[in-house]
Amino acid sequence: MPVFAFLAGLVAAGALASPAGPRPFTIVSPDAGAEVGLDGVEIILRFDPQDPGVGATFRALLNGADVTAAFTTASNGAYARLHDLLDGENVLRVETFGRCWWPRRVFAEHAQELHFHLRRPLDLDRG
Repeated sequence: MPVFAFLAGLVAAGALASPAGPRPFTIVSPDAGAEVGLDGVEIILRFDPQDPGVGATFRALLNGADVTAAFTTASNGAYARLHDLLDGENVLRVETFGRCWWPRRVFAEHAQELHFHLRRPLDLDRG
């Protein structure tokens, strides 16, 4: 019976270490489908503390354009305030790429998209 418990523990540890396991980052703000105004959108990402190299492989695309340079990154996350949004729906895509912590020969890529909307005031002078 102890051998069975040991093998079950190994399988569980392998599942957690797999590329399909825990996410290397979480989008904290804004919420999906949020409506933002003319002052732009504040993006807050939290990196997984178990994956210290995720910030080095971080890339952000806003409507297909690379906006990674607009982010301030640290070991625990990234922050940016993005302007020049499109009227209507905007898409932020965040990507990371790197080695798994175990086994080291396995590479993992994770991408997540966030959709939010810019709604300009109706009485805004657009001329």
